Amino acid sequence: MSGKLFARVTAVLLTLVLAACGGDSGSSSLSGVGGGGTAEPGDTTETASVGTIQLINESPQIATDGSDSSSITAIIKDTDGRVMPDVNVGFAADNDGTVLVQTAVTGANGQALAQVSAGNDPRNRTITVTVTAGNVSRTTSISATGTSISITGPSSIVAGASATYTARLVDADNDPIVGENVDVSTQLGNQISNTATFATALDGTVTFDLVAQSGGSEAITVTAYSGESLVSAEKAVTISPDQFSFTSPTANTEIELNATQTLEVEWLSNGVAVADGSSVVFETTRGVFSQSSSSTATVTTSGGIATVDISSTNVGPASVTARSQATGGPSAQRTFEFVSTTPTQLNLQADKTQIGQNESAVILATVRDANNNLVKNATVNFTLDDVTGGSLSAGSGETNSQGQTQVTYTSSSVSSSLNGVTIFATVPNTAISESLSLTVGGQALRINIGTGNEIVESGLTLYKQPWTAIVTDANGNASANRSVQVSVVPVRYFKGFYVKPTSSDPWVASYTVSDGCASEDINNNGILDAADNDENGNGALEPDPSATVPMSLTTGADGTVTFDLTYLKSECSWIEVDLIATTSVQGTESQARQRFTLSCTADDLDSPAPPGGGDSPYGTATSCANPE
Repeated sequence: MSGKLFARVTAVLLTLVLAACGGDSGSSSLSGVGGGGTAEPGDTTETASVGTIQLINESPQIATDGSDSSSITAIIKDTDGRVMPDVNVGFAADNDGTVLVQTAVTGANGQALAQVSAGNDPRNRTITVTVTAGNVSRTTSISATGTSISITGPSSIVAGASATYTARLVDADNDPIVGENVDVSTQLGNQISNTATFATALDGTVTFDLVAQSGGSEAITVTAYSGESLVSAEKAVTISPDQFSFTSPTANTEIELNATQTLEVEWLSNGVAVADGSSVVFETTRGVFSQSSSSTATVTTSGGIATVDISSTNVGPASVTARSQATGGPSAQRTFEFVSTTPTQLNLQADKTQIGQNESAVILATVRDANNNLVKNATVNFTLDDVTGGSLSAGSGETNSQGQTQVTYTSSSVSSSLNGVTIFATVPNTAISESLSLTVGGQALRINIGTGNEIVESGLTLYKQPWTAIVTDANGNASANRSVQVSVVPVRYFKGFYVKPTSSDPWVASYTVSDGCASEDINNNGILDAADNDENGNGALEPDPSATVPMSLTTGADGTVTFDLTYLKSECSWIEVDLIATTSVQGTESQARQRFTLSCTADDLDSPAPPGGGDSPYGTATSCANPE
């Protein structure tokens, strides 16, 4: 046996003996052999043991909405403190923490990396992150915070009354937490309506009533979750021994427009009327009080009773609050509705005027009075002239608070002629009537209209916008030589003026009536008549004629026809129109409609002066009823 071979055998035997005597895989390998021999590279192989794990926690606190995370860096070292490359590292988080491992095997610097977030669990809590390498583990903690609960509602109520409160549960980004239980309790034991536990709605809220049975200083507490995740909020409520309530009229009473209604509040303290001359403040969201000619009035009691008269010139609900003038005193609230009962106008509309066989259309009737107020509780009778055998769902209806009632027309399996179905609506005991025509079609043509993104200037005063109508049959094949009728109808106009957000920005239209004003030409006949709504009372129809299109066109071989919408520059930004294209075959009509606001060119909006001058042609008033 050669000396080299003998040395190798001896080294192996020594290693086995050391292992038997307690040596392990982490022991240092033999660097030499007896007699001064030297081991050659590659002769022995051994994996060093992990000695320590050093953790660096970038942020010990993260948000409960899951929007941020903490970076956990693990530095792996051997027993001699040297960083260890190529070591597998495991990351784990408890309490619904979410771990995103970015580096699972250490690099030359001995580091591995992971991101830890709160995930989809919005609870406030402590997340423990455990890092493992070899037989060594180390932990670090991260706090998920930011979830909270709040409560809003009256700070004082009277004994025997109830008040509504709202609790809202949100995460760290103020986003609602949905479907989580919220517990409600009271310090004095006053009753919570229905139940003491509620599940949050889509907006993160629960709503409940406090019934004031015991007087004194009450505290409402709302809580969600438990243990370290518990969140709570408290609302202090003073429950007065006073009894303070509306006695007349009853809730939801309907009050005729311009009629005077007396409201009465009774104020007792410990069952006895308060001293005469005690001040009560009334406030309303609609109408005015006769005593002050405004929406607020202060009156005094007599025999514990405070009265005030209210009236309104426009319809709708009114919420009236009565309260003691003294801070922290009792209060009460009641809701009424002002209504008009004198119909003078009737408008009839359908959600579609052309329907297929065995299809339905909703017919909507709207009733108004002479001042354009919506009329509630008006009866509208409906009759049908239809040789195809269609039917109405009802012969009459009663208008709601929006002055509207509706019926449904259902067609038969027979087609009608163009506008061959007529629906009549009348208001009994008046001369008011209206009619609406429908067409029941079979295999109607299909039509669509569209435009590009360019507007062309035509002289100094006009714009031209190119549009194309396309007509196909039921199978999408081009329909050539088809007559297409085009019309443009103004449906809304805007008041306001042009502004520049900054000196370098283009002109932008600023609307003083945010939703604009509806066209006053309700029946679209261009004449101011009884059917129209001259809302601003200037004796003319708004908006003015502002756009034109060709009346009749014919499609080419490809089923298309192109035309120009021409309109005044001064009207751009201020008019909303319906562009309507209609075609028909064998009495069956098809229609396409596009609604849009007339646009200005970018060059004009970038020019030193705004298009058409600085103001809307219809003025800068903040109300549609004001002509200027």
